[in-house]
Amino acid sequence: MDPLTILTSTITLVQAISSTYDVIQHLRGLPNEFKEVSRNLPLAQDTLGLARYQLQGRALDESAKKAIQPFVVGCEEKAKMLQNIFEKVERGMQNARHGSVFESYRTSLLPLGKAHRVEILMQGILGDLDRLATNRLFRTATQSQMTQLKDAIDQLSKVKSSVRDSDFEGAGTNATQNNSSGARGYQYVNSSQGQQFNSGGGKQFNAHSMTFVQSSEDYKRRTDIIQALYTSPYEDRKNRNPDRVPGTCEWFIGHSLFQQWRESESSSMLWVSANPGCGKSVLAKYLVDSVLPTMTPRTTCYFFFKDDFEDQRSAKVALRCILHQLFTQRESLFSDKIVKRFEDYKAHLENSSFGELWDILVMASQEKDAGELVCILDAFDECEDREREKLAQALCKFYGTKNNVNLKFLVTSRPYDKIGRGFRPLNIPGLPLIHLKGESDTEISNIAREIDIYIEASVSRIREDLHLKPQEE
Repeated sequence: MDPLTILTSTITLVQAISSTYDVIQHLRGLPNEFKEVSRNLPLAQDTLGLARYQLQGRALDESAKKAIQPFVVGCEEKAKMLQNIFEKVERGMQNARHGSVFESYRTSLLPLGKAHRVEILMQGILGDLDRLATNRLFRTATQSQMTQLKDAIDQLSKVKSSVRDSDFEGAGTNATQNNSSGARGYQYVNSSQGQQFNSGGGKQFNAHSMTFVQSSEDYKRRTDIIQALYTSPYEDRKNRNPDRVPGTCEWFIGHSLFQQWRESESSSMLWVSANPGCGKSVLAKYLVDSVLPTMTPRTTCYFFFKDDFEDQRSAKVALRCILHQLFTQRESLFSDKIVKRFEDYKAHLENSSFGELWDILVMASQEKDAGELVCILDAFDECEDREREKLAQALCKFYGTKNNVNLKFLVTSRPYDKIGRGFRPLNIPGLPLIHLKGESDTEISNIAREIDIYIEASVSRIREDLHLKPQEE
């Protein structure tokens, strides 16, 4: 199979493992290593999702496929083994003859060998993903995950197994056969006991085959929704704006209101206003790319409004693009419940309402592993009036109500009264506001210094373009 198909299969396996853990997690006596594995499943799924997203639409040559194939295949193989053990524990508890949860796990593990301990398999999956992340094909897509991967691998290496090494002595020799063609899955043979565990044959083959068909259908449902959410080339529109000049935007990053918003562990909103030409969009791009990039547990999404493009004037399009970014960066949040809500609402179709899309965003922020969700909206004043009013009302209602999520919005706009009135209803007084023109002598001085830096950089660039000598500037 090609790498993209294998990654998709592995994501399905990780989702299945997570679902099985949800069933067995409350069983008395479940070894602690199962909890440690579950704790790292969202990281694995998110990293797999980012890798798959990076591969979509790309034609890989044979050398590129050969470079990543061992890690992609290795990750899938270990995920299959891990799913097999989780399911054996679940099935074992459905039959009272298997005794305790620990004995069910131990009985399943001994014929396979030490390398099949669940924490070892999880460590191996993350190790393959770490090596995959260092490949040039994925370095951009998974850079933010690499630190978390290394930390997780280190923590798993310290997990104490509930099954002792001595328990494996005398358990028999094990042979592991990987049938790449003509058969499915793995075959484990214990020579001393004469037992055979075949996850790809007999009834188990049928079970896995059914799962594969269902997963293919589920993948199509999810892919259709994701593709339909991509209604504007939001990244290209962001990148139309120039990069900041080094040394600029620093006074804003150090501003107490921005720091307070950034460090908040609960939902909060910040409004940034400035006159035309003051660098709002440059600042917004800098925040997205450098200051607030997606990095577990934070996920950053954005939309740059622009009234000269029809698809950049709509709040509904903005929400679709934000949801597209959210679910491609954090596949673990694209839960069955979210998929069902999309299908109930048909929110991925052209006739979806603003309210339906907004409800799904809030719903995603309420997922148990959502973490911190940051949404940056640039040039809010260039959004179509009626849709802007709807979005402003939704923001005010959300932030005017107590909630237990961490959904943050940073909105930039020109300092128009209509924007201020929309953001300052009675139920949300005291909305933090930063004027880029500065409010104090110190701020004005800092801004003036950054303007000088920008002018100097611009003059130098013009000099280089025109090949001028220093005295000719």
